[in-house]
Amino acid sequence: MHRDRDCLLATNEAMTDDDEARVERGRQIRAARELLGWSRDRLASMAELTMTDLIHLERGTVGQRPYALEAVWRTLEAAGMEIPQARTMPPVTDRRSQAQQEGEQQPSTG
Repeated sequence: MHRDRDCLLATNEAMTDDDEARVERGRQIRAARELLGWSRDRLASMAELTMTDLIHLERGTVGQRPYALEAVWRTLEAAGMEIPQARTMPPVTDRRSQAQQEGEQQPSTG
């Protein structure tokens, strides 16, 4: 099994379409970075992100920040990389905040 997928499955949750999309985006980012011959440190610096933000993006983990993906795409595109599929994938969502919001919206019984 792929290491990125293992990270997601370690949470004991089934992979969703959004999870698959995040993992695929991470693979695309990593592949583009490697084609350019860039280190993670160089891409993070050029995109004005922290190394942690870039690692979350490349691994497809839930801790992704919304602005980080856009910053990486802009940086890779400026360097000549074209990743057309990335723009059509579902947006990254934070299931933790969704679950919390859904819990707040449920009427209380009792």
